[in-house]
Amino acid sequence: MYVQINVHFPSVYPDVKENFFAVPLGQWVTGVIIPEMISTSEGVKRFHTKTRDCYFQSERPLRFFKVYSQMNCLMECKANYTLRFCGCVGFHMPKAEGTPICLMKKQFCMEDVEENTFFAVSNDYSLIEDKSKYSSFTQCDCLPMCTDITYKLELSQNPITFTPMFSHQMYMDGDWWDRTHFSVLTLYFKTNHIETRERNELYSLSDVIANFGGLLGLFTGFSILSAVEIIYFLSLRIWGNIKMSRNWSGPRKEISNETDDSKNSPELSYSDICHMC
Repeated sequence: MYVQINVHFPSVYPDVKENFFAVPLGQWVTGVIIPEMISTSEGVKRFHTKTRDCYFQSERPLRFFKVYSQMNCLMECKANYTLRFCGCVGFHMPKAEGTPICLMKKQFCMEDVEENTFFAVSNDYSLIEDKSKYSSFTQCDCLPMCTDITYKLELSQNPITFTPMFSHQMYMDGDWWDRTHFSVLTLYFKTNHIETRERNELYSLSDVIANFGGLLGLFTGFSILSAVEIIYFLSLRIWGNIKMSRNWSGPRKEISNETDDSKNSPELSYSDICHMC
């Protein structure tokens, strides 16, 4: 026999069935709690939810919970699907007033929903390796929170060797049997601070421009003056040529005429030049 323990944030619904650690009888279990916090910068907020892969509190309201979390969303999704499939919900599931509770005769239906249904957190089913294990898929749209606190645990356990002060004995088969069974659980934080991580965009627009300009300056001698010249020749220069000569590249016709005149002009000999002098 053992006791199931789940360490969670106060606003997150505990899922003791899938996320727990056991405290067996006759064991002294020590748990070191390591809190971790992840936040999201304001620059990431402008991206689509599928791109940043998280929800802010105001983006995904829930029916049965005031605070959004991935676990709350999944639990609500399971409750809705169980109600639709079995006509009732488990006693531990969130529910509206008047919703029927599943009795023992619906136990197999609830187990079938848990075992044969994949509650996808997004629309992407391609990440499921073995689709044959599930008979149906349901979209929950339960992405993680953009700002979340999770708890990691470092567990250790040892058998209890000391004798309890108050023992419980039972007389059976002509002898007294010790019926004293208990466990000890000790939890404490590893440090007095929280390890914080921030979700940021890998490359912003300013980073791309800075890297692009740095590479151009390193390999081609590019500078701001070069950029101004490019803008001038691609805009003002073309506009001026079109306005003055009705040709974007300038007065090419005049240049060709001058070239033809120079070719048709007679060549003067040395004697003619001396005669002119």
